[in-house]
Amino acid sequence: NHEQRLLKQLNNECVRTSQEYPSHQEEFQQRSQQLSNN
Repeated sequence: NHEQRLLKQLNNECVRTSQEYPSHQEEFQQRSQQLSNN
């Protein structure tokens, strides 16, 4: 599934970014939830 692959890729980006910027982790989680709901 193409969409699942995109979500997985996005999630990997979020994990990597949140490791670099822990304070942004919540924001990324919210954003990924919004994308998942669409």
